[in-house]
Amino acid sequence: MSRTEVTHEATVAPEQGRTLVEVGAAAALALVPFLWRVAAGTRRLPNDDTWAYERILDTFVATGRIELIDWNDITLLGMLPLARVWTAIVGDGTLQIHLLGSVMGFVVLMALRDLLRTLASRHVLLVMCSVGAFSGFVVTTGTFMSDLFALAGSMVALAAAARLAARPHAASSTALHLAVAIAASAFAFSVRQQAAVAIGVSGLLLLVARSRARWSWLIMGVGFAAIAGPFYLWRAGLEHGGGVIVLFNSRLILASWVLMGLGLCLGLLPMALRRGGTELRGSLTARLVVSVLVAIAAAAGSPTDLVNDYLSIMRWLAELGVVGRVVAAVVLANVVLTVLFGAAARRIDVRDPLQLGLALGAAVALLADVVVIFLSSDFYSRYSLFTLSLLLALWSCSTRAPSTSRPDLRRRQALAWGALAVTGLAALWTLDRAQTPVRVREELADVAACLGVPAEELDAGLVWMGMHTDGIAVSRFRDQPLIEDGLPPTQHHRVFPDVERRAVVLEDEPPPSDAYTVVGPYERSGLLPGNGAMGWLVVRGDVTEDADACIRGSG
Repeated sequence: MSRTEVTHEATVAPEQGRTLVEVGAAAALALVPFLWRVAAGTRRLPNDDTWAYERILDTFVATGRIELIDWNDITLLGMLPLARVWTAIVGDGTLQIHLLGSVMGFVVLMALRDLLRTLASRHVLLVMCSVGAFSGFVVTTGTFMSDLFALAGSMVALAAAARLAARPHAASSTALHLAVAIAASAFAFSVRQQAAVAIGVSGLLLLVARSRARWSWLIMGVGFAAIAGPFYLWRAGLEHGGGVIVLFNSRLILASWVLMGLGLCLGLLPMALRRGGTELRGSLTARLVVSVLVAIAAAAGSPTDLVNDYLSIMRWLAELGVVGRVVAAVVLANVVLTVLFGAAARRIDVRDPLQLGLALGAAVALLADVVVIFLSSDFYSRYSLFTLSLLLALWSCSTRAPSTSRPDLRRRQALAWGALAVTGLAALWTLDRAQTPVRVREELADVAACLGVPAEELDAGLVWMGMHTDGIAVSRFRDQPLIEDGLPPTQHHRVFPDVERRAVVLEDEPPPSDAYTVVGPYERSGLLPGNGAMGWLVVRGDVTEDADACIRGSG
């Protein structure tokens, strides 16, 4: 064997090993949240808004017709044919449908990997794991939520555009990459119209690199518009198609900004520690001043109702008591400062069209997130996934090199992966915390069935009511008064006001009344410590069946 062949094999072997590790990591990050839900025992109720998507899909599969239910202000429909093909292969059912969400999570991470390879990033695995361990990803992958479907199309389009921007291609290769980018971005838009940001970022990347990609940015934009324009006009004319609800609440807007900034900083923390150097230890005065101010605010305030998000940081802080709240708030404030100090020290090579295009694209994506907050007075960590991916990709390929001494390198690696482990476990804890009440509702629904309450007359939460009624949702339910029917009123009953309730599942103990019988408390623990949940079943009138026997049977 020649020396050249030996050198080639020595190069190929580590590359193959890295590929296996990265693909395996993507698969694990996409599957673990799905398996966690299964292990938690929440196998029947869909997650969050997926009850609406599953109802629309069920009708589409059964009749071939698209019947919307006014709980879908996103375009949504691109998910339907894909899910139809998937269920034809693996079978129908809630678990099978939600497993498709894990497939989309895998596509997201693999497209991100391709983008990072194009950028010649030396931190591919760390960036992939930072996105995969982010709370917004963990709580969404393994569900039929639309976010990862749209993000998958967005990331594939961006990866294809980055390949075009990186180097000149033959005409056939350019056409292929453009076709992939246009098709992927059109798919993303057909799921969530907010994904139009991705086509803007991809086109911006090609525009900045026009010396390599020539008129590709214009061709991509025209191709996307030719598909998305007619589709959107058709979609807007469908009955019960929902609509964007604009809500302005200054307090919620401020809280959402806090959540978005904190979430992004937590997602960026591993990269900040990995790339950082002396600048992360700088500005001790600033850290002390900010820590004191944050401690005072945490001790004086009660953040329980500031924001409602899967990350649940504000609510979690409120449960720690004053001392714990102060400590946690100071730690989180220093996480933010660490990321900001590290980012301030990074340099973008404006001569590199990829770095410049990514920087401009990240600014556009961040601005889009701010617009969403202003329009809705709400924000969920999953909304930041595209922005986080852009920022991590940009940071991982920035040209400024930190200290390269071996001890310092090992220390930074340990800090980065340690921070990633902590944020990943926190995201799993959040997922477990969200799933335990779902299990309680499922099991109390079994108790209600044992007591003779039909599923369509049970109020076991918005998801349950949405899945067990044929009614059209009242998406603007906040304008409606609470419905008084003799049972304790719930907010989500306003979404389906025509449901005649015979029983309701509550998370708080109801007041005593002769009009109903209370069964409970019913308690279950999560898979992780501190994630217990309680529930009460309230049944109209007297219960003649053996409620204790029904509870034993459900457990």
